[in-house]
Amino acid sequence: MASTSTVTEVTGTLSDKQAERATKELGTRLRAFGRWSKVSESLGGINKSFLWQVAHGQKPPSRRLLIALGIVKPERRNDIRIRMTLSDAREIVEHDTMPANVKNRIAYQMGAK
Repeated sequence: MASTSTVTEVTGTLSDKQAERATKELGTRLRAFGRWSKVSESLGGINKSFLWQVAHGQKPPSRRLLIALGIVKPERRNDIRIRMTLSDAREIVEHDTMPANVKNRIAYQMGAK
């Protein structure tokens, strides 16, 4: 089997070990379900032909497939984004004070009520 190591901007490096685990797991699921369509349904509708290609070493597994198989954990978003006017930003920078509407938006993004 050719090396399936690829690099992506967001997810980092896909190791050969993860690719092998995905191939083995797909084989196990195929034996359990009997048909690629059933395996596809159990993994959230991932394309059947893509699953076959990964199982036979023709393509590397995608991040979505690795997450569906439970090989890698989904990344959690730890950042927040808010929109503010230029005057609000200037007040924060120049006067070191936080306008109430900006503070409320930040609290909402953090999950506070």
